[in-house]
Amino acid sequence: MTQKTERDAFSRTLTKLLEDAGMEEISFAGTVQPREQRLAQLVWTYVINGEVLLKNGQVLQATSREWITALKWLYNQIDGGTRAAQPSEGGGVMTMEWVDPLEDDDEIGLGADEV
Repeated sequence: MTQKTERDAFSRTLTKLLEDAGMEEISFAGTVQPREQRLAQLVWTYVINGEVLLKNGQVLQATSREWITALKWLYNQIDGGTRAAQPSEGGGVMTMEWVDPLEDDDEIGLGADEV
C-alpha cells in the first residue's frame, strides 16, 4: 500500500481550491458566466484564431511556435496525448513518433507566413 505524502494532500487541496474558484461567476462583455467557462472560451479562441482579447482590453497574439504549442497542449488535454507502445499480437512492438510540424512546415501545408 502506498503511503500518502504531504505533497499528495496539498495537490488535492490546490485542485479543490482551483475548482471552487472556477465556479465563481465573472462578468465579461456584458455576459455573466463561471470562470471555468470563460477560460475554456479563451483557450479555444486562442487556438482557433491565434489571438485572444483579455478582460483588460489587451490582445494576446500568438507567434507560430506559441500557436503550435497551444494546439499540442489542447490536443493532449482532450485526447490524452500519445499513448505508450503496446505489444502486437505477433509479439512485436508498435512504436509511435511525434513529428514536430515546425521542423518541416511544408508537410502540413503551412508555410511560416501562412500561420
